[in-house]
Amino acid sequence: VNIRYVSSSSTSNKSEIANPTSDLIGQPHPISNLRAVKFYIPKNENDVERQYRIKREEVQKWNDKFWIAHNTHFIS
Repeated sequence: VNIRYVSSSSTSNKSEIANPTSDLIGQPHPISNLRAVKFYIPKNENDVERQYRIKREEVQKWNDKFWIAHNTHFIS
């Protein structure tokens, strides 16, 4: 998965990528056309926040699989 750091700041650098303070957004997948997201994990994440983040990751994976299958079938 190709992930890149997207920032509105002109001072972004590689240390911000290594220690992100927000979600990282990747390039669109060539078949699903969805962008991969690496979700930010705060140091003080509580159980509810962790469960929500994990559910978002699961939904993202499901959506990617669904659209890969759908778009592959549509193209063929």
